[in-house]
Amino acid sequence: MDSVTFTEPDTGANVYRVYNPKSGEHLFTTSSYEKDSLLKIGWNYEGVPFHSGGSTPVYRLYNPKAGIGAHLNTANVNEKNTLVSQGWTYEGVAWYAKAAGSTTIPNTPGTTPPANGGGDFSLGDTGNQPF
Repeated sequence: MDSVTFTEPDTGANVYRVYNPKSGEHLFTTSSYEKDSLLKIGWNYEGVPFHSGGSTPVYRLYNPKAGIGAHLNTANVNEKNTLVSQGWTYEGVAWYAKAAGSTTIPNTPGTTPPANGGGDFSLGDTGNQPF
């Protein structure tokens, strides 16, 4: 299970989950174009685990030093700013949550969490740094 700290809305724009079987990375996107582009190069589509909506931005960052599997999503602006100051690339608002909070995204049936305990990303004030 992936641990996150935001409260997702019950309805709104789809947030797609895709999986790279070569790297073990899961990626969340509201862009059907990004999802479809990744599917064309071998990623697996895993569905819509939740929706985007509300007023709390969830930021997407990428760690260019870590290479493949180095995305992180956070609803915490301080975490975002700290990571950017340490060399992470800010990729923009990934989606919007109702509020900061806590929930769990279940693993998609038929997939296995990566060896790092399923922590392919950390959100909010969890303090977990998977990379």
